[in-house]
Amino acid sequence: MLSEAALPRALEMFCAAESSDDDRAEGLNVILVQLHRGVGGTLNELIAGGLRPYLTHEDGYVRMRGTKLLAQVIQRLPDLKLDAKMVRALVRFLVDRYASDFDSSGPCLSTLRALLEMHESNFPSDEMLGEMVRAILTAHHVPSLSQSLRHNVYQILQNLVDKKRFAAALRAQFEGSRVVNAFTEAMEGEKDPRCLLVSLRVVAALLRDDALLFASPQSELEAVQRAFDVTCVYFPIVFRPPANDPFNIKAEDLWAALHAVFTCHFGMAEHVISMLMDKLNLTAPDAAAAKVDSLKTLQVCLVAYGVANVSEFLPSLRRVLVRLVVEADEASIADEAVATTRCITAAVSKLEDIRLASLPGAGEGASAKTNDDGPTPWALFVVPTVEEAVTSVGQVVDSMRGRASGKLLACIAQSSALGLRLVAENALPVLRKWCVRPDASETQRAASFDLILQIVRGIDRDVAYQEEHRPMQADKIEMILALEMDELKRMRSVMDQDEGTGPSEGASAAASRRIAVKTLCELIMRPPSPLLSQDQVATVLDAWADLIIEAGEKDEEDVGETCLKAFVETGSHRSGCAEHICSRVLSALEQAGRVDALASLCAIPQVFEAALPRLLRSQDRPIEETFGVVSGIVEANKSYKEGMTQCCLPLDGDALVPMILSYLEQGQVLVPAGIKILGTVSRSVDADVQAQLASHMISKFVLADDASRNLESTMPAILAVLGGVRAEVARDLDTAVVPVLEAAAVQRKDLDAKTARAASECLASLLNKFDDARDGIVTEVSQRLFQGAQAGSVQHLAALTPVTKALVMRAHPLAASLSDGVLEILSTVPETSTESLTLAAQHFGVIIAPDAHVLNKASFAVERLFFQQRFFAKYFPLVRDRVTAAAPDSPRYHFYLLAAVQLIEHVPRAVMLQDATLSFLTRALQDPGLDVKTSALASISVLIEDNVQTAEPLLSTIIPLLLDLSVYKPGLLARNRALAIDTLMAFTELPYNKIHTFRAEVSKSLSKALDDPKRAVRKRAVACRNRWLILQNI
Repeated sequence: MLSEAALPRALEMFCAAESSDDDRAEGLNVILVQLHRGVGGTLNELIAGGLRPYLTHEDGYVRMRGTKLLAQVIQRLPDLKLDAKMVRALVRFLVDRYASDFDSSGPCLSTLRALLEMHESNFPSDEMLGEMVRAILTAHHVPSLSQSLRHNVYQILQNLVDKKRFAAALRAQFEGSRVVNAFTEAMEGEKDPRCLLVSLRVVAALLRDDALLFASPQSELEAVQRAFDVTCVYFPIVFRPPANDPFNIKAEDLWAALHAVFTCHFGMAEHVISMLMDKLNLTAPDAAAAKVDSLKTLQVCLVAYGVANVSEFLPSLRRVLVRLVVEADEASIADEAVATTRCITAAVSKLEDIRLASLPGAGEGASAKTNDDGPTPWALFVVPTVEEAVTSVGQVVDSMRGRASGKLLACIAQSSALGLRLVAENALPVLRKWCVRPDASETQRAASFDLILQIVRGIDRDVAYQEEHRPMQADKIEMILALEMDELKRMRSVMDQDEGTGPSEGASAAASRRIAVKTLCELIMRPPSPLLSQDQVATVLDAWADLIIEAGEKDEEDVGETCLKAFVETGSHRSGCAEHICSRVLSALEQAGRVDALASLCAIPQVFEAALPRLLRSQDRPIEETFGVVSGIVEANKSYKEGMTQCCLPLDGDALVPMILSYLEQGQVLVPAGIKILGTVSRSVDADVQAQLASHMISKFVLADDASRNLESTMPAILAVLGGVRAEVARDLDTAVVPVLEAAAVQRKDLDAKTARAASECLASLLNKFDDARDGIVTEVSQRLFQGAQAGSVQHLAALTPVTKALVMRAHPLAASLSDGVLEILSTVPETSTESLTLAAQHFGVIIAPDAHVLNKASFAVERLFFQQRFFAKYFPLVRDRVTAAAPDSPRYHFYLLAAVQLIEHVPRAVMLQDATLSFLTRALQDPGLDVKTSALASISVLIEDNVQTAEPLLSTIIPLLLDLSVYKPGLLARNRALAIDTLMAFTELPYNKIHTFRAEVSKSLSKALDDPKRAVRKRAVACRNRWLILQNI
């Protein structure tokens, strides 16, 4: 319990010159606690009483400590308010102290800042505020102060200019140029990023929105120039923050602050634009970054200034931008110059729109390029840019200059409706000449069609233009349509020619056709008010269908793919296009045998509904092929709920799912694609439809009188449907299905292992989703399976594993006892029962391994968070202890080891890196069993990939073992051999002195892998062997 006497002692401990750092920290804590609890008086009383002797002490160091304590108290106890009289007295005291006592300047600034931020309402805004500003800017040479003091100076000024009351006081008490000059002198030469960020924001605030009053306009412009002279030296910003910067200062923040200065006052325009023009005219080879930054800054500034106010700069800007695009050394400069041209054109277009609307006869005849004040910004910038670019395109369209000029035309066309109209009127006739010239090369044709495409993309997709206000007139649309259709028709003659042209010419020809398809797609898609009539659209769609058919015959799949994408885009957004595709295009593609194209078009919902019945009724291909195509279509459209429902219902109709089920009823075996279709549709429909389908499957194929005879053919379909039902559906299913599945899994000898495994997985999925009301069924089934496994039944043990996994996933109370029992089986089953021992060992890995069939989120399995981590944490130590206790030459040792490495292999990576030890896995790698070796290898590769240095102590053991696994032998899969070689490659990252002794051994052993039957393994062996051979002592 603190007493009132503790406060004086604490004040002395903090302020005394002979106190240690620990004493001062203790004293400060006592003072803060006392004030917070209200012991010893209020904050006002402390300042006027106990603290006052230290604030006025004759020893300068004690005065400094007292002032620092004042700052600490105000900063750390913001809820303890000071009255207005005390705040005023403190401000007066601190200002005088700051001016007269340099040693106390830091605490004085900190206290003033704390008062301003914590006690703003009581802070004076009269002439005392002016005295404070003058003192902190002029009493000391600010640039020579320490970083923390400068930051406090700038922060105090920012707090003042950001608050309306204080900003108004500054405006009333100071002539503007005096404040600007004083502050710019204070910040001149600033290099610290934190200080610079605040000071730039202050400069921008001082010159924005009449924040200050100036004696004359000339004085204001001089102050603006002074601010520019001080801040322009920071352009461009090249700050790169250090890693883990505690202050979180970003280059983007500094750029924003500098841009705010450049745009805070219109008087900045002439200085900033002149500086940027100088930067853009630099010729140094390393000036690319500065040019890009200048162009980005130019975009920001022109938007802020308004192009009408800087029209005298537009001609020179235009020349510079054109040169940067046409003659750019780097693509980044050209791209940014194009973006700047787009920005200026968009702004100029708005002005031109307003001007044209104000002219007599606005609309058709309003096209004057001058007004009473001289040439308009439109005439100064956009018109000459378009004219110059069109001239370059007309000379050689595919030259570097022609392509660059095309970029300018495209950006102007896409920046505004006026820009599009101007470009269309001037450029399209020139491009038409290139398209119809008989001597034009394929690259020239491709360049021409590409520019037409970019111009068409200037039409806004979202604006429904009235006829008289269309940005592109009807004659231009007709011209483009005719050119593009002629290009598509030209395909036949080009494709039928002999192969006398080079590959580049052929590629260019295909490119122009692809571009033509894209352009026609754009004409259909833009804008909401159609540009093409329905007949024209139908003609285009039929031409695309012909292209797809002929492209397949002539091996022009790139053109065909472009047409398919165009079909999907237009059909998905234009109902008329979808109807035409369904009525005419589908039949044409089907007759041509382009089933793959039909599958792609099914991405259109309307086509999906029309194409599936057509495919299913077709007799032209084997049912296996049809199901393969339909499976891909269904998978691509599984998010289309209505379509999936139509595939399923009615169950007694002729939809997709009933048709598949009819094959099962006829006793036919479904191909894997048919099973996949059932599973995808079942998991994609809503719960009501899923319940109908599941009930139908149970009644027809599980509980029917003759159902048991056909389980081998029907069980995969039963698993696909019942294994993927939602939990709410599973809870309402007929429980009679459970004993049938259980019997199929463990009792019936007439069923093969694959069917039994599918039955056990289906059973596990249902048990995973049953609610508490059916917990008795879960318990009975689990206990029967465990008792059978305990009695030595391999079938029961195989079925018990997925059921246990299902219960572990949902954290069922029985799960732990089942796995405990399997561990006991692993320890007690006779060593001659290798099949049971193998299943028991694999049990632990299966529990935590990802399931690709039904026990996963895609199949709506109930899964608790971190069930894998909890299972691993419990059972890995138990299994590891048994490995340690077993004799290495005993058969049971192998199975303990298999269980352990299976646990490590399948546990989430983060847990593996924490708990698995490389030495244990290396021990497993020495086991003669391939199943243990390959499982350990998978975990070792992960550990070494994460940190190869952990293998250093074990290199002499692990490298020979990996070399043995890199060589082909029966039973060793190619992926395991490749993984062993990849791990050996990772060792080359270790220091030379650690691995050079193994170089000869690795080289010799890997030479055997050079003859591996699999090319992927041979390729890895070559790369790894070369890496080891060129090891150097660096």
